[in-house]
Amino acid sequence: VFLYAAAHPTGKQLDAIRRELGYYRPNSMGNQWAGWTMPDILPQTPDEGPIVVSRSRGISMIGAQSWVTLYNIPLLSTDVSAARRIARKVSARGGGLPTVQTL
Repeated sequence: VFLYAAAHPTGKQLDAIRRELGYYRPNSMGNQWAGWTMPDILPQTPDEGPIVVSRSRGISMIGAQSWVTLYNIPLLSTDVSAARRIARKVSARGGGLPTVQTL
């Protein structure tokens, strides 16, 4: 079990945990989401529970935060590096809009 936001002692955000776990890392084909390919041993120590992942149960993330509004905005392009640049520029961590997170 990984804790995030108000449930985490330092307020770590969900996207940070997902990045640490390799959730957004491309698979062997290059651009596809690889979050489903978790290793048997987690690269990060969970806040609670074992470090060994059960293939039938997966992992859990528990958190508490204010209301969130999510948008999926498709980019009609095959240029992955351009998509990453756009995502970085509009996100708070890239110096863009405060509180905006991009994947």
